[in-house]
This record gives sequence, C-alpha cells and structure tokens, in this order.
Amino acid sequence: MRHQIDSQRLEALQASIERNTLAVDYPSTESNTFAAFRDAFWVNQMAVKSLAAHLGTGRSPNAPHDAFIKDITPLLNAFEQWPDKDKWQFINHWCDSLSVLTYTKLMPAIASTEAIGQSGVVSLISKEIELAATLGVPPDEKRIAGWIQSYTGRINLLPCISNMMRDQFKDSDLIDTALAGLVSKYVGGHDSFNAVARDSDFFIAVDYPKTFAKYLEHFTKTKLEFDVIEVFFRDMFISGAGIKPCYLAGYRAALGDEAVIELFATNVLGRRNCSGSGPATSFKLALSTFGEDALLSTPQLEAELRNMQRETPALELLHWILTRCMAMQDVAPRLHEMCVRRLPELMPHFRCLPAAPIMTSGVRILGGEGFLKHYLSALRKCSTRMSPMSPIFACWQTN
Repeated sequence: MRHQIDSQRLEALQASIERNTLAVDYPSTESNTFAAFRDAFWVNQMAVKSLAAHLGTGRSPNAPHDAFIKDITPLLNAFEQWPDKDKWQFINHWCDSLSVLTYTKLMPAIASTEAIGQSGVVSLISKEIELAATLGVPPDEKRIAGWIQSYTGRINLLPCISNMMRDQFKDSDLIDTALAGLVSKYVGGHDSFNAVARDSDFFIAVDYPKTFAKYLEHFTKTKLEFDVIEVFFRDMFISGAGIKPCYLAGYRAALGDEAVIELFATNVLGRRNCSGSGPATSFKLALSTFGEDALLSTPQLEAELRNMQRETPALELLHWILTRCMAMQDVAPRLHEMCVRRLPELMPHFRCLPAAPIMTSGVRILGGEGFLKHYLSALRKCSTRMSPMSPIFACWQTN
C-alpha cells in the first residue's frame, strides 16, 4: 500500500538530521515523531527497491522523494535511544509495510520487555515468528529468549506463547532457560486444574526440562485440592513418548526416588492398557533407571505379585508383558521368567501367543528343547479351549 508522504515533514526531518538535533526535535513522546520516522523509512525503502530494479538498465531510478533521507543511519541511532516501550509501539502500529527493516534493524533494538507488559511480549514474539516466515528465515531463538527472560510481570506468559513454542522451538535450551527463570513469579497464577492440564500438554509436546523442574519445585511447596505432580506424571506416562528421560531428573529431585518408583508402579498397574506405546516405554525407562528389584519391591507391585499366587490368579500384568513387543528381558528378567513359567495359564486364559522377547527368555531359562516342550504343552491346553479356526489352534496343529 502506498503511503501518503508529507514532503514538508520529511524536509524538516532531514534538516534536523543535518543539524544533529534529532534527539531534541523528535523525542519518542511527540506524536509527530512516529509519523516522520515511518515516512523516512518508507521513502528509503522505496529508493532502495527502485535502485535495485534499475541496476544494469542504464536508466535512473525513479523512487518517490528519493532526494530525502538518503541515509537513515541517524534515524536508526535515534531509535536505539528510545525507551523499549516506545520502540515496540512504533513497530506494532507504524511498520506494517517495512518487514525487512523491522526484522533486521528495529526489533533487535528492543533490549528488554520489562516495560512492555504481558500482551506486548506475546505480540512481539508473534511478530518475530511472523516476519521470519515472511522473509523465509528461521525465527531468532536467542532474541526471543532474551525477551522472555527480561519480562518482569506476574502474569504467566506460557499459556499465550505455548503454541508458538511448540511449533517453532520444541527443544530450545535458550528458551527453556528463560522460561525456567520466570516460574517462581507465577505463584498463584496457574494453580488450577485447567491450568495444570494445559501446561501438562505443553510439556508433553516439548523438551523443556529446566522449566519443568521449576514447575515441580513450585508445586512441592503448594497445597492444592489434587496432586499436581501426579497429574503431570500420569499424562506423560500414557503419552506417545512416555515419561521423557529429560524430565525424570526433575521428578527425582522434587519427590525423591522412592516416590517416583511408586508412581511408576501405580501407573503401570492402572494405566498400562492405554493406547499407544507410552506405558511400555515409561515402564522400560523405570526398569532401566531403578532396576527391576526396586519396582517389584513397591507396595503396589508386591500386592500384584501376591495376587498372582491366589487360587484364581490375577495375571493381567504378565499378559501385558507377554503380548507387548517390549525387549525388556535384560531389564526385567524376573517378570520375563514369570511369563515363561506361566505360559500354560496365560495362553489359554487370554487366548494369546507370547511376543518374541518372551520366546527368547524361554530358551534362555529352560533351554531350547525344554522351552519347546513347555511351549507345546501350553499350546495343547489352548487347543482344548479354542475352536479349530483359532490362530493359536492352527499354530499348535502346525507344530
């Protein structure tokens, strides 16, 4: 869109530049300043475009007002001296048609967001991402991290920038560090179930271990109507990636190993059958981190082991391990051995075949011939309870 340029205003601005009195004549608090600077920047931009278009043609460029403000360096230097709040106001309201200049010169001049406020910081970050996309360059995470870090308000930034961070910076250490420094300022600002659920979704989508550790640290000191940390843990346990190793250190620091191990035990018993690979991945992480003996020594899993010995045994946990293709035989040899030895109960009751890791464990535990006899015995028991069309029956017939 072509701007209506005020020639007299440009002449006055040029005269001020020549007198070296910009700071006096055009303070950022004067209403005329923004309009004059915008006109000068726009005219300079048009002159540059015209010159580029005519290079090599032998014709003279024909940009509007190309006699005015040939060098904008004094204006940029003056802009640098404005308060950051005024810089942002100018960028936000006067620079829609100055994408390159705004992105390369004006936005980097905003050193701190202390005086901009929460909505200003969010808009500034959004502008950074928007202009970067327009210019075909990645957004500057160092710049964004600096703006987040310098924010001093007590309104939580995360809800409004979480989508942008998920899309652009899933594992930025710079932004993680910046957000971590703000968590303590939000006490009382996000202690609600909806807020926790929202932030839980955010942490599942990104890898921000420093910020997450600060969240846990905050909630260990906060009395709520529900156990916030357990909500975070449950959501992550069943998520596609399971409990992320980069977050496990935060849980251990906030709760201690004993409590974390019990959380794993509780969730593997209560949520192992949730869809996706999250529960299996989470359980494997627990086993490889703490060891099988530590997991099986928790009150939750000790009770489950006792239930397996009842007259009518509860074998659901073994069935889950039996049928999941989890290569856990190295980190859960006891559970794998239980699966192997109880194949005659598991296979007919659940109408299932063991996954490959259980077969491997069976050969290791019973030997090749011993496991084959054991496995065929289990298949025979299956055959008495299956129809001739059952896949397990067909497998037995083949053997």
